[in-house]
Amino acid sequence: MESEVHTDTNQLVSDLMFERMGEEWRLELAKSGNKVSYASKRHGSRNWAEKLAEKLLKSSDEYEFIGIFSEGESTEGPILEGVVYHCTEFYLKKSPYMYFEKKDACRYTLRTKKPTEYVEG
Repeated sequence: MESEVHTDTNQLVSDLMFERMGEEWRLELAKSGNKVSYASKRHGSRNWAEKLAEKLLKSSDEYEFIGIFSEGESTEGPILEGVVYHCTEFYLKKSPYMYFEKKDACRYTLRTKKPTEYVEG
């Protein structure tokens, strides 16, 4: 059974690598006072999304959350890979739906003020 878990992990990593090659990254933002974030309609490469997120950091006081993400599929189900650039205590506490991986990334970003990657899957 242990080898099955190892194989599934390898498949998951392989699927993530495939998703990176077919990149479709979006911005995820929550305006000040909002506890729910929204995804941008536009999408592009990871480089495009990173540059836009870094530009938005200059006006971070207007946002509760700034991040980027990419969605993919694997044999295990959907995978979401993301990066948190900015997160406030308000958003962390009040956001109604947030997976623990993203919450951990938000906490780390709050402490370090550095972008933090996470994977949900």
